[in-house]
Amino acid sequence: MAQTKMKTDKEFTIDSISLHFTNIKFVH
Repeated sequence: MAQTKMKTDKEFTIDSISLHFTNIKFVH
């Protein structure tokens, strides 16, 4: 994941939601 490019709040939220659902898939 490139840290050099600044993300907008919306992009960050989408990434967080994606990670959240990915974690749920792995847990269950």
